[in-house]
Amino acid sequence: MAEVLTVANQKGGVGKTTTALCIATGLMNRGKKVLFVDVDPQRNSTQFYGAETDGVKTMYDFYMDKCSIKEAIQNTKMGDIVPCDKLLKGMEGFFTNGTNPYRNFIRLKKSLEEVKGDYDFIIIDTPPNLGYYMSTALIASDKIIIPFLSDRFSVDGLSGILESIEEAKDINPNIKISGAVVTGVRKNQKLDRDTIENLPDDANALGFPYYHTYIRYSQTIRNTQAAGESLFEKNSKCAAAQDYNNLIDELLKGE
Repeated sequence: MAEVLTVANQKGGVGKTTTALCIATGLMNRGKKVLFVDVDPQRNSTQFYGAETDGVKTMYDFYMDKCSIKEAIQNTKMGDIVPCDKLLKGMEGFFTNGTNPYRNFIRLKKSLEEVKGDYDFIIIDTPPNLGYYMSTALIASDKIIIPFLSDRFSVDGLSGILESIEEAKDINPNIKISGAVVTGVRKNQKLDRDTIENLPDDANALGFPYYHTYIRYSQTIRNTQAAGESLFEKNSKCAAAQDYNNLIDELLKGE
């Protein structure tokens, strides 16, 4: 039975999509069956997977109640994905104006239940805001991973996503935070070193668990993703690949 892992942060540019993709591809490299669900209208994950969006079922059709998650799954060379469509941009208000918003918010969770038996993990990539799509993903989650940059603003900004998770627990009380993970770390920068050193105190003050693994900055990630290639297959010895492998080790130990 699959575990639903949502990678979420309302702040953009923190390595959210990169983390979701690396966890998904890293788990598949370990023989795990993974379904990727892209609810971010920016569609970066959808493009990485090489998924179609024209003339096929996508998350747009799902949110419009025209199909189930199972009906929207595409099998690509990178793995199974439910792709996102650019049509979702600017439509969040539309979905919350129905006569039964409670049903709308939990529909993703209910539909994922139908495919949990087919996978080991379901990874959800979310948009960088606290709107409707993010809420449906949080509510559908078993566990949530929160990537953030090694700067004070990113640390202080964690309160927003933590509050949203608490609100989602009103509908799904079983949600757990798997951990926050620091990304884009440059060990030669004092600010980055200070963030890592202060993380235990910050986590205690804000009340969130964290991963001991941190992700070092790497241009290699950008290059491989732009080429539509798996970081682990093309550059398995680079620092970021090693870090994401360590993160997955830590994730699996906590299962």
